[in-house]
Amino acid sequence: MSLEANFEKTNYLDIQLANGQVLLPFNNNNNILKVPIVFTPRDIMKYEETIQLDINNLHKMELKVMGEGIPFKIDLDK
Repeated sequence: MSLEANFEKTNYLDIQLANGQVLLPFNNNNNILKVPIVFTPRDIMKYEETIQLDINNLHKMELKVMGEGIPFKIDLDK
């Protein structure tokens, strides 16, 4: 099975999936692929992106990713 993400990296979102990633079948029932999604908001706002996944060049699936940038908070204990 192959999996590709039709997504171009932005300054706040990156999908760490190599193009043409090939997945081999496992011998158990827990066939899971973890794809790291790195979110680094730059502004205080809500973010929303749709990532299109292409499975075996036969099936397309849309993945909606949402996040929010919030003000930076620091607490210093004495």
